[in-house]
Amino acid sequence: MGLVYQRLFLLRPVLYNEHRPRRPPLDLPSLLLRGRIVCIGMPLVPAVTELVIAELMYLQRMDPMEPVYKLHWSHS
Repeated sequence: MGLVYQRLFLLRPVLYNEHRPRRPPLDLPSLLLRGRIVCIGMPLVPAVTELVIAELMYLQRMDPMEPVYKLHWSHS
């Protein structure tokens, strides 16, 4: 019985942490955007404004009826 058990066990290697996702985890801005939270953490210069508008347009396209939340903090 020991030999049969060893052969069956060797057919499929043991993979540790099989419950972990196959992709790397999302970064914080991506998690916030997935939760429909637009984060403004710096002064509104043209590059930041373009990014905020792009995020708002993306969220509008994904689901126009769902609310969008704003997270803003000041460095001053």
